[in-house]
This record gives sequence, C-alpha cells and structure tokens, in this order.
Amino acid sequence: MKIQKYSTWLALPLVALFWVGAANASTVIPGIAVGGGGTSFTTEIEPTVNGKTKYYIPLRDQNNGTYGVTPVSECGSWPKVNGIAGTCWDKGYGSGYDDADALQMNIFFDLTGVADSADATLDFVFDDLDLQRINDPTGFFESLTLSYWDGSAYQQLNDGSTIFRPSDMTTGDYAGASTVIAPSIDPLLWTLDLGAGGLNLLSLLNNDDDGFWIQLGFGSKYLDEHGNPKKGWNTPEQLTASLTVSPVPLPSAVWLFGSALLGFIGMSRRTRV
Repeated sequence: MKIQKYSTWLALPLVALFWVGAANASTVIPGIAVGGGGTSFTTEIEPTVNGKTKYYIPLRDQNNGTYGVTPVSECGSWPKVNGIAGTCWDKGYGSGYDDADALQMNIFFDLTGVADSADATLDFVFDDLDLQRINDPTGFFESLTLSYWDGSAYQQLNDGSTIFRPSDMTTGDYAGASTVIAPSIDPLLWTLDLGAGGLNLLSLLNNDDDGFWIQLGFGSKYLDEHGNPKKGWNTPEQLTASLTVSPVPLPSAVWLFGSALLGFIGMSRRTRV
C-alpha cells in the first residue's frame, strides 16, 4: 500500500505540469484609450463601450488656425477642450494631415499576471478611417501614425512613418510584420506581429511588466475638386484595439519528464500489495 500512497504524491507534479501547459494558451488583452494630446489641445477620449472607442479627428478653423471650432453647448455634456477634444463633431478644413498630429490617442494594455511572450500581435479594427483610396466622401483624407512607449528609456518612440494609404501599412518597419485588410468599405483591419519585420517590439513588451502602451496619431484634410481647402464635417469613428500574447512554450524535455512520470505511476499501480 505504500507504493500506491507514494504514487499519489508523485501525481501532483504531473497535475501541475498540465496546469502550466494549459496556461500556455494565448491571452487577448483589450486596449483602453486613456486620452492623449495634439498640436493645440489635450484630448479626453470617451470611455470604451463594448470594446470600441468612439472618437472624432479634429478639424481646423482656416481663419485662426484653432481646433475644435464647434461650441461646447452643441457637443453635449462630455468635458471638452476648445469644444472638441476628440469627442465631438467638428466643422473646418482639416490640418495636421502630414504629421498626423491633430489627435493623439494613448492606448494601454494591462499586462498584470501575463507571462513573457514568445509571440504577440497587435490588432486594430478601424471604422471609417478615410485613408487614400478608401476615403468617403471624395476629397476627405486622413492620416495615421503608430508609436509606442519604452518604459526602460522613459520615452515615446516613433517608427517615423506617416500612413496615408493602406499600402503604407505594409512597408518600411511594417514590412514582414504586418497584414492589412482594406476593402472598399469599412472596416479596415490591421494586424502587427510584434516580433517580426522591422518592429521587433517583443522584448520591449516583455520588459514593460506594468503594461504596454502605444499611441495612435491622426490627421485630416478636406479638399475640393481643385485641391483647395474645403470646409466640411468630421464624423464619428470607432476603433477596437487588442493585444494577443502567446507565452513562451514549455521545453520539450519537460513534456518527456511528464510522460515518464505518468508511466512510473502506472507501473506503481500494477505493483500494489
């Protein structure tokens, strides 16, 4: 009977082994937009609802160069700066297109309890992002940038490229690390492999144990058929951001140990007295 007793204790490491193996599944972490800034104001992004962040890319008054020309009284009760702060419709000509600095949105991914990753992907779903060739209405264009926070260096890093069209999402630092689905209608899907291509952000993600930060920048412009600034309205847009992490897999030797342990337990059961 002693052998059977010991086999029960020997089974405990095996149970733990399979528990750890089960924890090796990928983890999807939703991104939370926590505000940001822009060329002339600090923005307050509205809370994420059903995983989607609603926002407006600010337009500029051509006469005085200010953003957010819509009065606060016409924007509802949400706090505004200059009447806009990325949370209200606006009327203007658009500016900040070349550097995508009209609106900056900081997005946080909580890594509490998440193990170091062997692979990780960033997934974005943009609703109504008007890049070239997928813009609506005609003459209304938007731009995009992606940067990220280096917690060890305490600085925001940028890959230096501004995205004007879907093809820009798979070139430069994004080459070999990015896939994009850009149909003629919404939504636009953008997936980045953080360990591939020129991004190589996997080590940075693993070093930011308190959380992983990115920043999206947006710009817009509105032109008539002659290429001159045209005054128009911006419309609400929605963004879904998620981070999928796949933990470092267990070494194959660990699984061999588990198999051997399981066989030993089986043998011990057959030699009971």
